[in-house]
Amino acid sequence: MTLLERYPTARDIRIARDMLGWSHAALIDFVRAHAAPGGMFALAAELPRPVDVELEVHRSSAGTEVRVLAAPEITAANDDGAFFVMALARRAECLRAIVVAALETPGVRGGDLADARALHPSLLEAIVRGRLVRIDGEVVALETLIDLVSEIRTQRTDPASMGALDPCMQTYGLGDATLTEWPNNVLSTRTIVLEGGTIARDDPSDPPVARYLPAERSRCERLAGAAAELMRGVLLAMASEADTPWLPFFRAASSDTGGAPAIVDEAFVRGLFGGTISPLDPVRAQPFDERCSFFADAVADDPERATRYRELIAFFDENDLTRPSAIEIGFFEYMPATPIPASDCPPGFASRGSCLPRLIVAFTAAGSVVGIVGHVVWT
Repeated sequence: MTLLERYPTARDIRIARDMLGWSHAALIDFVRAHAAPGGMFALAAELPRPVDVELEVHRSSAGTEVRVLAAPEITAANDDGAFFVMALARRAECLRAIVVAALETPGVRGGDLADARALHPSLLEAIVRGRLVRIDGEVVALETLIDLVSEIRTQRTDPASMGALDPCMQTYGLGDATLTEWPNNVLSTRTIVLEGGTIARDDPSDPPVARYLPAERSRCERLAGAAAELMRGVLLAMASEADTPWLPFFRAASSDTGGAPAIVDEAFVRGLFGGTISPLDPVRAQPFDERCSFFADAVADDPERATRYRELIAFFDENDLTRPSAIEIGFFEYMPATPIPASDCPPGFASRGSCLPRLIVAFTAAGSVVGIVGHVVWT
């Protein structure tokens, strides 16, 4: 009875399992050591030199092409060798399938891949650990491929985030929204919030597309929800004419976000809001701590609120969120807003908006924006 006609032994299974996780160099050494006369492998040619990159991937409109570079061209010299050649083929097939699935299935997770390949999750981890692939010329670690490359691209809106910004988009019957996007509002009447938290201007001729990392979105939703829960029952105040609450806010990073911004200023905020902020409204951003004017304004009429804002600062720190920032968008007709000369008023414009966004945010290492949002009403 040959090895292929019986159940593999515990040793067979252990070595085959280990082989799936071996580096290319270790694999070459194993094959070379067992290719001597009487060994389990027969070599048709000299083994390739060990290389770091094991898969070469090219993407095009026709699909994903994957070439496995690491698997040596070997044949079996005996029944034991045949078993391990099968294991090597399985290894190469798994690597190829994992890369293709991660690139072509938005949001795929490790557990999904393990299920699809009939692998135990721990075995899948062994297969991808330490692997490097070259994708369209760029070397990527396979164990991070799912998070770094498998982004979600979407045009769908996020109703919850839209609801948080909606009051600042409304014109309340003043001006002519057919002539301008900002007749009596701070945020454009064409503002939309896409899945993942990307804020954009709706343009039917060129629909905006959001890109974000699924793992970042999951973390952002959890952290933003926790931040809003921490501030539950705390009104924005700040001389507002309405009792408005803090709500969750986030924008999940994409693979090319590049980490937290070097500086949070007006230009960054306008970019964060995707060009939806009225060009006639000033924007102010400042580091959020107990010394900033935003903190002082927020607790002016109720010093007990200071404790909650201190807890928010601590929350950012405890969750490794950096550069906490307070953001004010629009000031109606109060400083630092200045009077708008009649010659600068666009057609359809009635007045500056009176529902004004306020945010307290911080940043993940990947550059996601996480925090809370609300609005004050000044007339």
